[in-house]
Amino acid sequence: DEGVIDICAIVKPAPRATRKSAELPAITRLESSQGRSSLPMYDSPYDIFARFAENRAIPLYEVRRLADPLTVATLAAHEPDLICVACYPSRLPRVVLDIPRLGCLNVHPSLLPDNRGPSPLFWVFRLGYTHAGVTIHFMDEGFDSGAIVMQEAFPVPEGIGYMKLEDQCAELGGKLLARAVWEVYLKREQRIPQDEAQSSYHSYPTAEDFVVPVAEWNADHVYNFFRGAKIWGEAMKVRVDGRDIPIDGATDYTLDTPDIPPEQQGKNAFKPYKDGNLLWVRCKTGWACVIAW
Repeated sequence: DEGVIDICAIVKPAPRATRKSAELPAITRLESSQGRSSLPMYDSPYDIFARFAENRAIPLYEVRRLADPLTVATLAAHEPDLICVACYPSRLPRVVLDIPRLGCLNVHPSLLPDNRGPSPLFWVFRLGYTHAGVTIHFMDEGFDSGAIVMQEAFPVPEGIGYMKLEDQCAELGGKLLARAVWEVYLKREQRIPQDEAQSSYHSYPTAEDFVVPVAEWNADHVYNFFRGAKIWGEAMKVRVDGRDIPIDGATDYTLDTPDIPPEQQGKNAFKPYKDGNLLWVRCKTGWACVIAW
């Protein structure tokens, strides 16, 4: 009983606001290549949406102010049954949530109600989760707090990078969203309220969130975190004996004791003979090998 999902419009956020943004329209319809990055080698999610819209003659909009009457009127004119959201950088105001007759669905890359917030995959690495997942939920005026329609978990592979984990979530999220849209359209979806007692929220990471107190973490946790966090481009550090050591990633770990040079026995960090850029650090359990600056 599944057919074709008709996409009546695609909306993307405008670039970061500047002093001149207030002088620009609240919403602008983009024409063909206007929606794509000017950098030929850069393929952002917005570039993909722009090409998708252009190839299928779907209206593509850039929004600066969601609650503005012009934005609301423009979106309402399409008479959508549902609004589907993924990775939008701000909450939808009530005037937008009320536009579609069946509500708004959000694709969130965590197992709600745990790990609400704007950067859930970072916290998968930071908190050492062994499983990630995707939740499709109805949107309300809270942060990722609406009723759950679908959810699926999967194990986090050891040493996986951030982008690969994001790709796994995106692929799973697309499949779940397509199923959820039809369930809602046919009015046979199950709405599971989120348990606030089990909820957690994490904001954007700060500089301190890229510092790892290795004596408090197991070695595999240290290794997996730096493998995932490297793409952020932030200053990563290991905290050893109260000193923060800048690093450029992790290459290995062991739950046993590595081959420590005799003159460095008893230390919580040492450099092996063969490579002066590598640094082994003692963790709560085991040792992690990181790349020292």
